[in-house]
Amino acid sequence: MRHFLAILFFLILSAPAGFTKPSTNTWCIRQNHQIYGPQNVYLTDKWMMTENLREGTTYIKELGQKETRIFNRKKMVFYTGTTDSVMKRMAFVSNLADRSLTNLKKSDIHKWKLRKKGILFNLPVEIYSLDYAGKRWQYCITRALGIDKKIYRDYLDWSNLPDLGGMPLKLSAFSASAKSKPVALLDTIAVNRTSVDSSRLVIPKGARRVNEIFQVSSGRTEQLMESFSEILGD
Repeated sequence: MRHFLAILFFLILSAPAGFTKPSTNTWCIRQNHQIYGPQNVYLTDKWMMTENLREGTTYIKELGQKETRIFNRKKMVFYTGTTDSVMKRMAFVSNLADRSLTNLKKSDIHKWKLRKKGILFNLPVEIYSLDYAGKRWQYCITRALGIDKKIYRDYLDWSNLPDLGGMPLKLSAFSASAKSKPVALLDTIAVNRTSVDSSRLVIPKGARRVNEIFQVSSGRTEQLMESFSEILGD
């Protein structure tokens, strides 16, 4: 018995560092966004984390916490700020890229019409449509994740997505021409349950703090946004 315990103790000590780190079961929503590119959105009942695969950035917001944190492991930099200050900057990028959606006022939410219900990624979904700005918009959401909307409120804000009470999965725009193909502004390619190691929620040790959110992104995006720094303000 003592020999067995000694072997077990040795195996624990020699296990990889990540082996003993606690992990959390989450929803993982893998998406392609017209503005932000490929990204993974992780949701639990206590926090949201997005990992942007193009920019290499990680965004984390915990329920009940005023401060958000964003970091880039490759550049070893991070940015922290209140939700309001972070959203002001992230929404600004979206506004530059797509005015048609950002001009859709919250008072117009009631104009979305439920067209049908169905199943997508083994989840019940609702598909809505709206005729706006010379186009027909089609919007797919799910209410089946069991996650309080407060968790992904920031996601809706910076993505400029309508808040119809569920997690967005797809958003497409159809032009007046029947021959043209729809433009996918948001496309989810997979939804599944996974686990996230707690170390991924922590700002990397040794990372340097930066003053502007776009400095966390790739070098190309940082250079682009430097020219707008005066517009962003404090």
